[in-house]
Amino acid sequence: MANKKTDLTALINQVKKTNVETPVQKVVPVQKPSTPEKGLYVKVPSEMITFLKNKASLIEGMTLKELINNALEQFYEDDYKEFLKRYHGKIK
Repeated sequence: MANKKTDLTALINQVKKTNVETPVQKVVPVQKPSTPEKGLYVKVPSEMITFLKNKASLIEGMTLKELINNALEQFYEDDYKEFLKRYHGKIK
């Protein structure tokens, strides 16, 4: 019994000597995106999405987002420039 007590005492002393380092988590602040964009959720038929993805990547060599943005800018180019001029005082 005395042997177990000395073993336990030795173990306790060993644990007390051990220096425990508490891990510190690094906090990284969230950065704002460089371009002011907003998400837009639109329901589009699956076949149209497949067609647009294929057209964008295979034919045009761009992303679906770029394809849609370019199409909207081309279609509404004059109206968009007028909007920017009136409301923001700048022309793109």
